[in-house]
Amino acid sequence: MDIVKVIIVALIGVMVVVILKDIKPELALLAGLVTGAAILLMILTEITGIFEDFKTISEGAGGNNGTIFVTILKIVGIGYLTEYSSGICEDYGSQSIAKKVQLAGKVSIFAMAIPIFANIVEAIGAIMK
Repeated sequence: MDIVKVIIVALIGVMVVVILKDIKPELALLAGLVTGAAILLMILTEITGIFEDFKTISEGAGGNNGTIFVTILKIVGIGYLTEYSSGICEDYGSQSIAKKVQLAGKVSIFAMAIPIFANIVEAIGAIMK
């Protein structure tokens, strides 16, 4: 991934959004979404590589640890998606909705983390015996 290319696309997208905001606000929203989608497409190969590396690590761990790795990967994904969605809401003046999206993401992450906490407590209990 070439971060310079991502930055250039982002800056061009911001300029287009700023110009369109005064002329046609509905197109500014579309330009912002298209720019975000373009950036996501640019980093897709990097994301795919990360998933493959994570899969290799989880397979090497064996046992119940594979489930833990998958859960951690889902938690990270929820965090990124929540941040991205919240940022879009804030960009278009909906801070209240952005905060609700952040809260929903945090609750979802907490709910997914409970089995990991349970495994940790179980492991500590087994060590203590």
